Amino acid sequence: MILTRLKDETRQSHQATEQQLDLFNRMLTKSDYSRLLGRFWGFYVPIESKLNQVVGLNELPLNLPARQKKPLLERDLTSLDWNELAIQALPWCADLPALDSVPHALGCLYVLEGSTLGGQIISRLLQERFGITPDNGGRFFASYGPDVRSMWKAFGETVTGYSTGPQVEDAIVDSAIETFAAFGRWFQHWNQD
Repeated sequence: MILTRLKDETRQSHQATEQQLDLFNRMLTKSDYSRLLGRFWGFYVPIESKLNQVVGLNELPLNLPARQKKPLLERDLTSLDWNELAIQALPWCADLPALDSVPHALGCLYVLEGSTLGGQIISRLLQERFGITPDNGGRFFASYGPDVRSMWKAFGETVTGYSTGPQVEDAIVDSAIETFAAFGRWFQHWNQD
């Protein structure tokens, strides 16, 4: 099953990325959090743009517009006193995974959608440390709110239904690993920018 393969074969990449980010120990101030959101903006804006261009992806029952994080990031940055010019001046990641097919897009989305699960933990941390809630700068990490599990389940069902054989599965897994690697490279020095 593709979801089991994804979990097993991306485990090392996932753990390496989490250790590299070390959010719990590096997000010590509200300013750290604000810089982190700016870094997420620089990754999500171009990667979502690439995903929106993948031919055939919108034909799957994913509801891509509802999964877009750019509006959530923009709302959070604005809540944290970023103005439009400052947001638009943020650098964008150019070192993104290849997203030239639906399987590659699904592998990338596995990483992005999986992060919504971990985002629930970060959301609680933000409230405890800084009093930040989804209403005042924490919408991105809260993502789908109470619908996180159902959105993840719907994504998993779509990926499972699309995975018709070993070649498709290989492409999905390879793209997920590439996405973790690109994410890690982009966030390597986020707290020193």
